[in-house]
Amino acid sequence: MNDKDTPRALLSLLDRLIDEDPENQLELPPTPTEALDKLREGVRRDVEALLNTRERCRGWPDVFGEIDESVVGYGIPDFSITSIAGGNWRSIVCRQIEAAIRRFEPRLSMVRVTLPERGDRLDRSARFRIDALLSADPAPEPVSFDTSLEPTTRRVDVITGR
Repeated sequence: MNDKDTPRALLSLLDRLIDEDPENQLELPPTPTEALDKLREGVRRDVEALLNTRERCRGWPDVFGEIDESVVGYGIPDFSITSIAGGNWRSIVCRQIEAAIRRFEPRLSMVRVTLPERGDRLDRSARFRIDALLSADPAPEPVSFDTSLEPTTRRVDVITGR
């Protein structure tokens, strides 16, 4: 199989339009491995943006249910007023994050979010693990993201998991 026949991960339109090195007039197409790495990084960046956006307070009639699927419903609920230290909240937070990713990140499927037990009791941040399948050619690629929510700033950081 020559390089032209080798399946490549298709980057998002935004990622294909961004010129990371404008001084370089000749850019070679990425290798399949580089394309997959760029795809993974683009998804990580977009999931981080999603998790750093708070959805609008709900209050519209049920007849306007499609609004949840639109840009108006983009983001996750604001968890800063709740404690996710234990109880049923842990499960609720995970399900809400899963729902947001399923709704707004179509490149991921079989999304599963877990809250691992804290190793450091003094660490006030909430840590999430996101496991999913990334749509890639020729076969879906398993991906994991380690995520932390800082309660004071409400900032979510997403890094590629191991």
